[in-house]
Amino acid sequence: MKKILVLIFLFNFLFAPSIKAENVLFCQSELVTGFINDNGTWRNGNFALERFTIKFNDDFSIVEGGLKNSTPMKCSAPYLYSNPTLIHCVRSEYNLSTLRYSIDTKRFVYYFNPAGGYIMKDDADTDLLYAGSCEKF
Repeated sequence: MKKILVLIFLFNFLFAPSIKAENVLFCQSELVTGFINDNGTWRNGNFALERFTIKFNDDFSIVEGGLKNSTPMKCSAPYLYSNPTLIHCVRSEYNLSTLRYSIDTKRFVYYFNPAGGYIMKDDADTDLLYAGSCEKF
C-alpha cells in the first residue's frame, strides 16, 4: 500500500505540473481567404474551413500545432500595457506564418505566408488567411 501511495505522490509531483502547464486548444476557422495562381492568373480562391489543435506552453511564449506546418512558433504579448491577453506568434523558418490569439475572446487570425506565393508572380504557392475561435480541450 505504501508503494502505491508513493507512486501516486511521485506521479502528481513530477508529471501533473507539466500536464497542467500546457494550454491545449481546439480551433475552428469561421472565415478563410487566399490567393491562388490559376494558370498564370491570380485570383481569390475558394478554400475549406479548417479545424486544428494548438498547444501553448504555460506562459504563452511558444505554440505548437496549427495549420500547414507543425514547426513551433515563438510568441509574445507586444501590447502588455493596453492588451496583455493579445498573443502574437511568428514562425520565421522557410514559410513565414503568424498567429494572433486573444486569451480573453478565444479568437484567432492565422496567416500562412509561403516562401513565394503571390509576390513571386508565377509561383504556385498560395497565401492563406484564416480567422475563427478556439475552445479549451
